[in-house]
Amino acid sequence: MIFRARYNAVYRDISGCADPGVMVSYLQSDGQRSEPVAWLGAIDRRVARHLNTRQVILEIEGWRFNELDRTIWLGVGQYVVGGLVEDGVFAVTDRRRPLLKSTREGEDGRPDRLGRIADRRPVGFEDSEALTQRSVGASPEPAPDGGAQGLGGHD
Repeated sequence: MIFRARYNAVYRDISGCADPGVMVSYLQSDGQRSEPVAWLGAIDRRVARHLNTRQVILEIEGWRFNELDRTIWLGVGQYVVGGLVEDGVFAVTDRRRPLLKSTREGEDGRPDRLGRIADRRPVGFEDSEALTQRSVGASPEPAPDGGAQGLGGHD
């Protein structure tokens, strides 16, 4: 599992395994960002229950199973649950997926705890995937005659 966390203005990948030297922040109960602590990887919730942990919200905005999968971005008001121990922090998982905490934050137009705002895109806005498909000539729909489009076939 790979987690996506924003650091300054760039997203970075964080392995689901403990990685020496990787530091992450979490949100404290007062809403402030913590000082970076050691990343201990991901742990199943059944194991986490037996440890002396404190539940925290991690500054993670997306995740994926492996390098070849698409990132699953969390919505506004959704957070990855973490477990804080003396040695650092880990992400809590449930059945090979991150354990999520959902709130109603961000629905009123104000940012949630991670600074995300509900999607209020103007009419006609295209996301980056649609722009990429159009720019490389890929078409999600088959050509009207049922043939391949843009492959240089002859009639």
